[in-house]
Amino acid sequence: MINIMMNRKILIIAGTVILILLIIGIFLWQNFGNNTLIIVGDNASEIELQAANEITSYLENETGDKPLIKKYSEITEKDKRNHNLVVVGTPNSNLMLIEVYSMVDVLEVNDTFPGEGKGVLEILRNPWNKNKAMLLVEGWDEWGCIVRDLN
Repeated sequence: MINIMMNRKILIIAGTVILILLIIGIFLWQNFGNNTLIIVGDNASEIELQAANEITSYLENETGDKPLIKKYSEITEKDKRNHNLVVVGTPNSNLMLIEVYSMVDVLEVNDTFPGEGKGVLEILRNPWNKNKAMLLVEGWDEWGCIVRDLN
């Protein structure tokens, strides 16, 4: 019985991930062609860094342009204004999320939403430059930041 429930849960998660990735793929193709910066936290886990690297590989394969990955402490105001931004992590590991939460009305990841092991993908205008886009790849814990195969 437990195996059947686990298999059903995996199937539902996989279907949801595929749908989300399809939507993200279309958006990224249209909006994140070049001039994209991926921001990870200063204390990013290996899982969060893996997610950032998978996004980088996907964007490079789809657009021919390889985004730069920077840690939060390396980001300048000029970086924020001049790039499409992809922010990867948790509120505890990437302070850029806290900064974004204080500036714009987005779904704020916390201990009750979306929950342990779950993540949220949010697409919005870059709050430092409305002509640029921002993608938040966020979770309450590192497992919520996992990016499934984008190819």
